[in-house]
Amino acid sequence: MKACKWQLALLCGLGILLGSVNMPVHALADLRRAQALLDEGDRERAGREFRELAEFGLPDAQIALGDMLTSGPPAQRNVKEAIQWYLRAGMRDSRGYSRIAHLYATDYTVDPAEIDAIITKLVRRHDRGERALAGDIGQLLLARGGGHNLPEVKQWALRALEWGDVRGSLQLGMLCDTPLARTVDPPCALKHYRDAAPHLPESAGRLIALQQRFPETGASAKSAASLKVGFQPAERYSIYRVYLKNVARVPQMKVAEVLLSDLFNDTTQPVRKTSTLAMEIVDRDQMQEDPVIYDPTDAAIELLSAYARNTGPEAKRKFLALLPYLQRVRPLEAALMEADVYIEGTLLAAEPARAEAVLLPWAERSGAAAFALADIYRVGYLDEPDYAAASRYYELAGKMGLPRAWYSLTRLYLGSPAFVADTPRAHQYADQARKAGYMQVDFLLESIPEMQGAL
Repeated sequence: MKACKWQLALLCGLGILLGSVNMPVHALADLRRAQALLDEGDRERAGREFRELAEFGLPDAQIALGDMLTSGPPAQRNVKEAIQWYLRAGMRDSRGYSRIAHLYATDYTVDPAEIDAIITKLVRRHDRGERALAGDIGQLLLARGGGHNLPEVKQWALRALEWGDVRGSLQLGMLCDTPLARTVDPPCALKHYRDAAPHLPESAGRLIALQQRFPETGASAKSAASLKVGFQPAERYSIYRVYLKNVARVPQMKVAEVLLSDLFNDTTQPVRKTSTLAMEIVDRDQMQEDPVIYDPTDAAIELLSAYARNTGPEAKRKFLALLPYLQRVRPLEAALMEADVYIEGTLLAAEPARAEAVLLPWAERSGAAAFALADIYRVGYLDEPDYAAASRYYELAGKMGLPRAWYSLTRLYLGSPAFVADTPRAHQYADQARKAGYMQVDFLLESIPEMQGAL
C-alpha cells in the first residue's frame, strides 16, 4: 500500500513538473499528425515530425520517412538515406526490408552483394513464419539475375502464389518471357501475365508487349481496352511505360490511344506542385519518372510521341490537334518534340528552318534545346554545316548540365569534314565529359586510332 502511494506521488510530481514548463500540446511529434500533414501536402512539417519519431526508433515513422525520401519532387529525394531508414526499421519490422526489396527489384545497377544481403534477411524472416515475404524474395532473385537461379525463382514464385501474392504469377510469366530462359514460351508467359494483369500494372504492360511481339497470342489493343476499367490513370500510364520498354519498336497508335487518350483534357491541371516558370526551365533530360507523383500531361507527351513515330494523315491530324495542349502546359517539351518532327520529316514535311525557329527561344534556358540546335548546325540541315555555331551551342548545353554535349564537342574537335581538328581542345572537352560522368568519351578516343596516333 505504501509502495502504491509512493508511485502515485511520483506520478503527481512528474505531472506538476511537466505542467510547470508549460509544454505546448504540439511540441511532441505525433505519427497521425505527421501523416495528416503529408496528406495535406505539407511535406516539410511532415518530414520533421516523421524524422523526430524515426530517430526515436519508431519503425512506422522510419518507413514513412523512407517513403518520403523515395518519392516526391526529384530535388527532395535521397534513396541512399531512405535505404538506411528502411534497414533500421527492418530490424523490428519486415516492411523495411520489403521496401528495400522493391527498390532493388527495379534498379538493375545495384551491387549483387547488396541484393544477396537483403535476400538473406528476408529468407530468415520467411523461415520464422512470415510467409508473405516470398514475393519479395522472388523479385530480388530476378533482379539478381545471372541465369543461375531460375529454379530458385520458380520455387519462391510458387510459394508467393500459395500465400495469395499475385506477384508470383508475374514472376512465373517473366521466367517464360526472358533471355534468362534461353527460349521464350509465349503461351506460358501469356497465361501467367493474364493472371496478374488485373492487379499489377507491370504485368499488364508485359502482357500487351508480349502480344505485340507475338501477334498469334491475341490483340494488344483489345487487352489494353480490357484493362482500362480496373486501373487508375496513374496505373494506366505506368502500364504504357512498361509496354514501351518491352516492345523496343514503334508502338501501335491504337494501344497508346486506348490507354492514354482520356487521361487529360483542356481543363486538366498537372498534379505536380510546380509553377509554370519552373516547368519551362526544367530540362527534359533532367526529368525523372515518378509512379507516385503523376502528372496527366505525361500521358499527353507519350501520346504525342506515339503519333510522331507513326506516319500517315491520321497520325498527322492527331499530332497537330494535341500539340496546342502541350504548348500551353509544357512549352519546352512541345518545342523539343515539334522541332524533332520537323527535322525527321516523316510526320510533317522536313522544315529545318522551322525547327531552328522553335528551338532558338529556349536555347539559353534548356540544355536539351541548345543541344538539338547544335545538332542542326553541325549536320548542316540549313544548307551547310555551321561548326562555329554548333560548338557554341554544344558548350552552352554542357554548362547547363548535359554531359553528352562535351562528348559531341570532343568528337567535333577531333576532326569533322571541312573542320580543322584541334586535338588539345578535344582533350579538354573529353576531360569535361569524364568529370560529368560520361565515360563513353574514352571509347570514342580509342575508336579513332588514326587520331590517337597523331596525339
